[in-house]
Amino acid sequence: FVAKKIGLEPNANEIKKGEEFINRFLPVIESQLNKTKYLAGEKLTIADFCLLASIDPSELIEIDLKPYPKLLAWRKNLQSQDFYQKTHKFYGECMMAKK
Repeated sequence: FVAKKIGLEPNANEIKKGEEFINRFLPVIESQLNKTKYLAGEKLTIADFCLLASIDPSELIEIDLKPYPKLLAWRKNLQSQDFYQKTHKFYGECMMAKK
């Protein structure tokens, strides 16, 4: 999605590596969120912001998060908070904006 948006051809090898990374680590994140409210415990930390930035465009790049209900609930919770709403209601709004 991003490559095309900036006029580049998608790199199939890098896409494959990314998919392997996602398939390896999303189950780990889901497991952690089964134990704690946030990634590093019961308080919001920079780890949460980093992950949110990484998975926010999941729909745009066709990554299915439905197998990870805790991750989806965590994401929805963060998206509803003031820090997110003051920036944008949904990341996709920024990505879909015309130049």
